[in-house]
Amino acid sequence: GRLVAPDEVRHELAQCDDELKTWTSSLEHLYCTTDEALLECLARVMQSCPVHGGRYFDADPWIIALALQLHETEAKTLFPRPVLIVTHEIRQTKPGAPPKIPDVAATHGIHCIRLQGVFDLERWEGH
Repeated sequence: GRLVAPDEVRHELAQCDDELKTWTSSLEHLYCTTDEALLECLARVMQSCPVHGGRYFDADPWIIALALQLHETEAKTLFPRPVLIVTHEIRQTKPGAPPKIPDVAATHGIHCIRLQGVFDLERWEGH
């Protein structure tokens, strides 16, 4: 339950044929269904930074919206757990280029981490 993704990721992965698709196909519990709260967060993400076009499925704003929803839910608890987006993307450095996940996430107070960072935080050995 600590690793989650919006349903839109499943749709995007269906267009691929790689190890990630194979690995996630056995993880039905990974995906969160879309509800009104997620759609409200998605609208806020899209207002803050419209997504660049060109792909039929683009899970990026959905990922940020789910992280925002979880972040806001955690903030209401006595001991909030950090919410991180795991992504291979790094912040955009070219002026005028479309923003990357870390750029948009940062505007909503969400932190991003690369997969190696997950290994380090979890103290997994053998990586």
